[in-house]
Order: sequence, then C-alpha cells, then structure tokens
Amino acid sequence: HALTSFRAIGPYYEKILEGFPENKYNDKVGNALSPFELLQHVVGTPGWWMKRRGTRFPFSSSIKEVPQFFEVLKKQSEAFERYLEDENELYWKSKDDSRPRLSIPWIMIRSFNHALHPGAMLIHYRHIHSLPPIKFDEGFHWGNIVDIPGNIWYGKVVED
Repeated sequence: HALTSFRAIGPYYEKILEGFPENKYNDKVGNALSPFELLQHVVGTPGWWMKRRGTRFPFSSSIKEVPQFFEVLKKQSEAFERYLEDENELYWKSKDDSRPRLSIPWIMIRSFNHALHPGAMLIHYRHIHSLPPIKFDEGFHWGNIVDIPGNIWYGKVVED
C-alpha cells in the first residue's frame, strides 16, 4: 500500500503539470510559493523525513529544474522499494520503547498525503493561467471533479 501510494505522486503531478506554461513556474501570487517552489517542497519532503529518522537517501532530493522532479521521485521510489526488503524497516518499534521510530512505510504514506496539498495549489495556478480542466486517468481514487474549468476570475492579482 505504501509503495503504491508513493508511486501515485508522479502520475498525479504529470497530469497537473500537463500544458503548464514553462515561463510561469517561478511566478508567485502574493506570498504563496511559486509552482517550482511547490515542486521542490514535494520532492524534498521524503528526504527531510529520512534525515529525521537518521537514514539519508544515497542521492540529493534537491532539484533545479522541473524534469528533475520526476527523476528524484523515481529514485526515491526505487530506494524505498529496496528499504522495504529489510523486514526491520517495516515496523514502528525503536530501541527506546518509549517512542516510536519512523518506519519507511509511514514516511512513504506521509509523503504521499502531504504531496496532495501542493498539487491542489498547483491546480489553482492552472486556473489562474486559464488552463483546461485535468482529466485524470482511470484508477486514481479521485475523479475529474477535483478540477473545474480554468476560466474562473479570481480577482485582480496585486503585485508587490
């Protein structure tokens, strides 16, 4: 379940970024993170949790351009799959019974759940740029109702 959930991040973002204007990735609305900063945040989350548990990925989760987002997600997924081969990585127990240890499945599911919110923020950016609604592939557990047509007026964007 954890691996399936984590692997859904890539296809989810592929659809969200489909047709996204390349020259708009660094544009901000007010104090919100830019689309690229949202991608950096999503791909950085699993690495942050891995560092917190004391197990670093053998690669950097930093990205400097959009295609790297998908490359890093793939590397993270492959690393998680290898970690899951060790049965000790599946459990919450730590040497100190008074506190749980961050298990690999917990990090994967936490990262997946966390990735949905920035995705919704990117869908809002799609609306601002008048992009068409997203048509997710069959099999995703949400339907096309997650997105609405992009010709909605959100009011005047005030630039600082």
